[in-house]
Amino acid sequence: HLWSEVQVQANAFNCAKLEKKLLRQAGLLQGTELAGLKPDLLGEYFVLQHLKKQEVLQLLFPDGWQAKGKLVAFLFRMYSDYHDDLENVEAFWDYMLCPPTKAMRIYGMILVNVAWDSNAYASSAVETLKTLWERDGHQVTDALLYAQGLVNLIDKQELEEVEKTVERLRELRKQYFENEEIAHVYAGGLVNLTAKQALEQVEVSVEEIRELQERYFGNEDIAVTCAKGLVNLVYYEKGVEGAEVTVERIRELQERYSGNEEMTVAYAVGLLVLAVKQTAQEVQITIPKIESLCQKYPGNEKVQDILQELAKLQEN
Repeated sequence: HLWSEVQVQANAFNCAKLEKKLLRQAGLLQGTELAGLKPDLLGEYFVLQHLKKQEVLQLLFPDGWQAKGKLVAFLFRMYSDYHDDLENVEAFWDYMLCPPTKAMRIYGMILVNVAWDSNAYASSAVETLKTLWERDGHQVTDALLYAQGLVNLIDKQELEEVEKTVERLRELRKQYFENEEIAHVYAGGLVNLTAKQALEQVEVSVEEIRELQERYFGNEDIAVTCAKGLVNLVYYEKGVEGAEVTVERIRELQERYSGNEEMTVAYAVGLLVLAVKQTAQEVQITIPKIESLCQKYPGNEKVQDILQELAKLQEN
């Protein structure tokens, strides 16, 4: 009922003075500035409904807004909650994608999310991240955000574009060779690339991920990413023998990081893909292994999906 009332009021107010009054009542307006004090879906919704009004835009995007902590935090939450609704609000993007003279890290985090959630503005968000990285002296924190934006962009691209994006990631990784976080992001980009490649290309990409895993030995995040790349390779393997060899490599990683939930799930997925390729007799050996792994994390959503697919496989 409260939500409905707010929707009615938000849609009803058209006068700038009344808008300011409601903003103050919602705790979003302090003096002449908009301030996001706490997670507030109601306040976010009100601002969203009035974004096309210049009065609200000026409150939301004052000069230097990217350096105002509470305001940027509010925008971060609003975009996370209402990114689909914001996709067609052109005035919002005119402000959001304008490179600032000074910005807080959370502004870059918004752009990383835009690269994932938006179709129309993903590329522009990544270019803004690149501008911030270049302009501010190639700081490692900016490089990491830029890399994360590039990886998020891959999902929206065709193979030729993806290859160019991965090359940009490769250059970042070379420039920050000792940084394990950027190496991990780059490995993730290679995994995303394998989803769009043919078998021969997948083998090359997975080998590069494996080399990263060896280079940063002991980094669990990179090891898990390596396992995910190997799972993609299992999908592409045409014969059972090649798939078994690849699954064995995943098993070795899982044994090394046996307490890692993502690694265990990746191994279970690899075994499931292998099972689909096996004979009825061979699959009887694989199924108990999958079930044993799934029992470790019964609440994991992917585990539940694996068990559903396993049930279908057993029915056949």
